[in-house]
Amino acid sequence: MNNIKVGSHTGGYTPFSFNITAALQPQNNVLTVRVWDPTDDSTQPIGKQTNNPQGI
Repeated sequence: MNNIKVGSHTGGYTPFSFNITAALQPQNNVLTVRVWDPTDDSTQPIGKQTNNPQGI
């Protein structure tokens, strides 16, 4: 929040929250969220997608 790290979370299926009160400014605020998925190596198709599309 406003270039201040307010927390981190590991896991994709559990809820989480952070108290950002100390990082808030009186007027405009900027929330930046960074996400990293170490399991996404782009080699496994998702759903009906394919890595080698062809035909109809």
